[in-house]
Amino acid sequence: MGELIHIREIALRREIAKSRARDHESVARAVDVLKQNLHATAVEIVDAPAYEQADLLDRAEKFIALIRYGMRMLGDDGEPEPQLSIDKT
Repeated sequence: MGELIHIREIALRREIAKSRARDHESVARAVDVLKQNLHATAVEIVDAPAYEQADLLDRAEKFIALIRYGMRMLGDDGEPEPQLSIDKT
């Protein structure tokens, strides 16, 4: 009986590890999408009229907050990434 419980325990641990890996991949993909949206918003800010820039900056701040949250979920130590330049071409 002890062996059966041990085998079930091992199977459960493997399933948990697989689930965590899938969750990690999902969060990583979500962070990548958020980064792409942040970049697109930054490009919009450059060409936007002044009256639209405040809303776009608010959107960018929300993307940044979500990216930071996602990176913390992924175990990132919080070091800032290098600044990206905006290429409008």
